[in-house]
Amino acid sequence: MENPNWTEVQEALYPHQTATDRPDLVARVFEMKRKALMDEIVEKKVFGDVVGYVYTIEFQKRGSPHMHALIYLEKSQIQLTRNKDSPCMKKENCTKHYPKSYNDTTCLDGGGYSVYRRRNNGVEVDVHGGHKATNIDIVPYNPHLLRMFNCHINVEEIPHMERLAIHLKGMQRIVYESEASTEGVTQIAENYKSKLMAYFEYYDENPDAPAYTYQDFLQHMVWKKDISK
Repeated sequence: MENPNWTEVQEALYPHQTATDRPDLVARVFEMKRKALMDEIVEKKVFGDVVGYVYTIEFQKRGSPHMHALIYLEKSQIQLTRNKDSPCMKKENCTKHYPKSYNDTTCLDGGGYSVYRRRNNGVEVDVHGGHKATNIDIVPYNPHLLRMFNCHINVEEIPHMERLAIHLKGMQRIVYESEASTEGVTQIAENYKSKLMAYFEYYDENPDAPAYTYQDFLQHMVWKKDISK
């Protein structure tokens, strides 16, 4: 995310200095930008209503900071070039696997990652350096954030994430009221069914059903919490 050419950085440098000479300055400006970015995402809801988020800051290229953020949304409103001079180019090949392939619809690949719609509509544009780009060259982005922060901000949408229970037989976790009787706790334990238990029960009852791993199971089935099934 950090851009060494930000006005706030360049105007504060002494003569003959570059951004790499002032990691303290770069870090302070970056933190201001980070707070402004999170305000756009969380308070101004550029992607929709945010229910939670987590982020980490990393430093690279002689102290240049950048942020990885995972934003949990109620409903996504995310809006979705090849350049031989880009840092990702190694031996004339893009390490991020661009250009992509044309796709008529957005779907998930075998690993559960989003494969975005990239229409083959014949549109071609000139980008920086005289290069031409089409839909297969586009990195997922948000125009509003790019214009506002003038730096690299890659936006990716990922599938719904859900916590899967892992436990040994008869050692699943249950929740009960502290005032509950022993008989009541016993009944709760006997009736409780975790997602892992439901997974094994499903294949016990449906031995000819398509075989999915526990991780992939919920991409094809719906968990009904009220009946634990």
